[in-house]
Amino acid sequence: MVPYIKREVLKRQATSFEEIEDYIAKEKRLKVSINGKEVISLYCTPLMIKELVIGLLLTEKILKGKISPEDMRIVYGEEITVDIPIAENILTKETVTTSRCLGGFTFNKKRD
Repeated sequence: MVPYIKREVLKRQATSFEEIEDYIAKEKRLKVSINGKEVISLYCTPLMIKELVIGLLLTEKILKGKISPEDMRIVYGEEITVDIPIAENILTKETVTTSRCLGGFTFNKKRD
């Protein structure tokens, strides 16, 4: 998957503008579910999805312990969906709050 697109942009040069072709990062919506329950929704560059998901789940303490990347079901389309089947329970009291901008997130919990 190509993480960028080419676009015509205006480049400012002192007091004038020049139209040039440049590369712009591409983003897609990523929805992450655990056992079918959505826990994270955000926009990201569509690269290294397994690494991004595992890092988020572990650093945000949504999951503890081992996560097998081979068990992750990833579907690429207009948006990227990831579902992770696990045996352990996840924290259900924590809520995901989006920024309403492009779909950023924060978790409402105290940090250790």
